[in-house]
Parts: sequence; structure tokens; C-alpha cells
Amino acid sequence: MGALDYSREMLEAAKKKQLYRRHIQADMSQPLALNDNSYDAVVTGTFTYGHVKAEAFDEFSLVSAGISHASHRIDKRR
Repeated sequence: MGALDYSREMLEAAKKKQLYRRHIQADMSQPLALNDNSYDAVVTGTFTYGHVKAEAFDEFSLVSAGISHASHRIDKRR
């Protein structure tokens, strides 16, 4: 299981949980430096309006092998 975040501080918090094998700092508006089909599934957190553009989710489908279950929430109230 891997953790991916733009924020170095959030990745440091993820490391402390000792749940993830990989900790990847990446800008989701850019292609991810991950091989296609490198994960069985992709699960995402909550996104706010303007945080991540819809095109970023295309990258998730590329790194996920087979059927993946991903949830996305974009809150337009803010």
C-alpha cells in the first residue's frame, strides 16, 4: 500500500502511521512517475473545489490494474 500526496508534511504524518510501503510526493496535475497497473486499486481522499482538476483522475485509472474502486468528492461550496 502506498501513500501519495503533494504535501511533504502530510507524507511525514503518513510515515508515522507505519501503514504504507511507499511514500510518494507528487503533483497530481502532472503524470505520475508510477508504472501502469502497479496497484490493484486506488482509493482517494476528499478534494475541495480547485484543489485537483478532473484530469488528475485519469492517472489513477492508469496505475490501477483491473477493476478499481475509487471515491472522489469535490466540494464546490468553498
